[in-house]
Amino acid sequence: MTRRTSFETASLWLAAAALATAGAARGADTCQGTHSLRALAGPPEWSDSSPEASPSLLCRLDAGPSQGPAVLRLRQNDVKRPDWGVFLNGSSLGALPADEHLQVQAFEVPAGLLRPSGNELRIAPLRQGGGPDDIRVDDVELLPGPLAQWLDAGRIRVRVVDERGQALPARITLTHHDALLPVGTPAGADLAVRTGVVYTASGTAEFTAPAGDLVVWASRGFEYGYARRALRVERGSRHDLELRLEREVRIPGWAAGDTHLHTLEFSGHGDATAAERSVTVAGEGLAWAVSTEHNRLETIHDRGGAFVSIRGVEFTTRHGHFNLFPWPAGLALPSPSLPWEELWRALPGGNAVVAVWNHPRDTHGGYRPFDPSHYDELTARSLDGRVFPGDALEAVNSGAMYSEPLRLVADWMRHLNRGARLNAVGSSDSHTVTTTLVGQARTYVHVGDEALTPQSVAAAFSRGETAVSYGLAAFLERRGDRLVARVYGPSWNRARRLVVFSNGETIAEIAIDGPAAGGLQWEGEIEPPRLRHDAWLAVAALGDDPAVPFWPLNRPYQPVTPQWTPATLGISPALAWDGDGDGRFETAKELAEGLLRGAAEPAAVAEALRSFDAAVAAQAAALLAEQGRLEAVLSASDALGPHPTAQVLRTFRDQAAKRQRPAR
Repeated sequence: MTRRTSFETASLWLAAAALATAGAARGADTCQGTHSLRALAGPPEWSDSSPEASPSLLCRLDAGPSQGPAVLRLRQNDVKRPDWGVFLNGSSLGALPADEHLQVQAFEVPAGLLRPSGNELRIAPLRQGGGPDDIRVDDVELLPGPLAQWLDAGRIRVRVVDERGQALPARITLTHHDALLPVGTPAGADLAVRTGVVYTASGTAEFTAPAGDLVVWASRGFEYGYARRALRVERGSRHDLELRLEREVRIPGWAAGDTHLHTLEFSGHGDATAAERSVTVAGEGLAWAVSTEHNRLETIHDRGGAFVSIRGVEFTTRHGHFNLFPWPAGLALPSPSLPWEELWRALPGGNAVVAVWNHPRDTHGGYRPFDPSHYDELTARSLDGRVFPGDALEAVNSGAMYSEPLRLVADWMRHLNRGARLNAVGSSDSHTVTTTLVGQARTYVHVGDEALTPQSVAAAFSRGETAVSYGLAAFLERRGDRLVARVYGPSWNRARRLVVFSNGETIAEIAIDGPAAGGLQWEGEIEPPRLRHDAWLAVAALGDDPAVPFWPLNRPYQPVTPQWTPATLGISPALAWDGDGDGRFETAKELAEGLLRGAAEPAAVAEALRSFDAAVAAQAAALLAEQGRLEAVLSASDALGPHPTAQVLRTFRDQAAKRQRPAR
């Protein structure tokens, strides 16, 4: 999202005002009920969107004797575009905030605008273009009195404490019938306030709220449970609450952080100030956090040691986006416009700086790293010469979720198959206080008994000791001849199944029916893969949508399908499985190279491949294509009868042919 100039904004408002005036002449229905709206003509944006959505809302409201000022209150849900204009009797009241979460919004109606009856409300996009957006609006009502008075009905003071009664940085969430409810106090030095949310770095917050029934929640990210208190707020009332949080998830030797964080001041979009960013990091219970502004080196204020702040940058180039940290003091950033090879040669060598490949299945600046026109998914090969020499890949980006999250797990492991040493990373890519939750996806690094510092975080990446958490955390370890998996989660989110990966392919799924409690939710033995060769192994734990207002999930950022099943996820570090028991580990590519050295004739290659998995077959297909022998081996494979590895060879050939076919 980028900021528009005042001229462009004024033009949009004038155009929308004309639409509002034109719509009023056609008459309107009552504002009662739920209204489904669609920004662009066409099919529903999502499979759960209403098929009967309208391009705009035009309805009537009665105000009675009130002449204003007044409050227009409504509930909104699934709003992604920032240009849904709100007009009353042809006058602009503002726009619906671009926030997909269910929330109450209130707009000031100036004195003299209202009529006793038949007031015409119109909600419509300000632009004809833009992306698709299916939204819902309901609970529309006019309330007498100014907005400030509505927000200032009662005063609430909340103190969040831990098990010992010590004040704890936290997130405080206010809801009314499951919708986020506005609060009336602006952000202070240790607060970050948005609709329905107050982050506090000190553990204490005081604010005002509208009259009525509401629920106050306290939370502190993935590792903590939550506390809640139902209230009835009357005008002039005061409520003093102490909400106690218990730390439920403890993973000894591992520390969680966010590798991808922005602010409005330094990235130019979003809404989180630098001060608010540090409050949100503390409030979500992160142990470390990386500042990753676009081509700009910054740090996040650590609130007096509340977390370890790491200086970094999102290196934003025409080849993709890459987070780099910890960046050495006194070293200037190279130019992001350098050619690919020069770009990486200009970066610090060794393992001192971690390089993370961000959202590789998304398009930015017209370039999509994993686009099939220049990327072979089976072998994780870049076909345009842009081979990533870095340390990690974003397997989960909770601010830019991919429609098929497990596909990114396969992507990561296929890079391991070709010999890359990549860690899986979870991050939030947050530019905002609430629309994208800081640390919702996070990365655990293993530091053991070592002090947590920027250098110890980087060292964990160099050892391949990172795990991804998006509502769950998973680990896989070898205990003698056994494989044992562990799954952690808070009491408000339960693990439901475990997916076992070998070289990026799913080899097993295990149902999990653990206790509805926080901490270690499941531990069990995994059957080793039935392979006679080495393989990278990993597990992913999956859970449902926890459906709690303090941890709402976002829909996919650049969806590839209208289907969306909200889910939570935890991804273990990769484990090198010595399948042949020779005491050394060979990647799928190394195994393919050895196979081709030992079998010269096409029939011998085809026969040898039958003893290997799809990952080795894919790497062999790429090597055979380079040698001009792929078709001969395919013919020999067909003669030997059907086998899964032969299908991999055919798939590789067909995809390569499709890339070479000229576009019509």
